[in-house]
Amino acid sequence: MGISMFLAGGFSRLAQDNPDKAAGYGAAGAAFTFVFTFGFGATWLTIPWLYPAEIFPLQVRAKGNAWGVVGWSIGNGWT
Repeated sequence: MGISMFLAGGFSRLAQDNPDKAAGYGAAGAAFTFVFTFGFGATWLTIPWLYPAEIFPLQVRAKGNAWGVVGWSIGNGWT
């Protein structure tokens, strides 16, 4: 994921430095942003949605899942 963000930033910088090729570099930067989002969604993003739903008993599963998402949101605010 770090490599895809590095490449997205690099292509964005190249688009600023080379206005004649900005469309191509911009498309490459956007593509690597989507690659990052896919990788994040497939790995780190599944934990706050799936794990709390599996560890809490059925009677409190909805509230437990809600608190898991609250914890994830607070953690996202710190980063």
